[in-house]
Amino acid sequence: LRPGDRIEYYAKQFVAGDPGGLREATILSIDPKGDPILTVDAAFTCLEPDHQVKLLQRCRRGKLVDNDGGKYRPINQYTLHKEGDPDALRKLVMGNAAKGKKIIQKAKENAIAEMEKDGTSAFKDMIR
Repeated sequence: LRPGDRIEYYAKQFVAGDPGGLREATILSIDPKGDPILTVDAAFTCLEPDHQVKLLQRCRRGKLVDNDGGKYRPINQYTLHKEGDPDALRKLVMGNAAKGKKIIQKAKENAIAEMEKDGTSAFKDMIR
């Protein structure tokens, strides 16, 4: 496994084989001695060393190439080397927080615009 590879796994709260629990993610960083071993682009996903994953696509020279015939194996059975950005998880969470703040700000602006249209703008200070 390497950063940039696409993997498939079942979320921990589901039974393996349940289509509702099937997830895909891109590997951002690998630290074989760290916790978690893999940092993936799905925020707040922590895959244990014995979690079964399947390699869907390999990142070769910046391009994703299909990995036909991939099989589910525990993460710790793959050859792992420390690679990728060690701050990947922090950057992912901060990016999601920034997106959330923009969404909230836009909703506030829309609510204030609706209040002014309805004539109830006296209460707009309550949502700032």
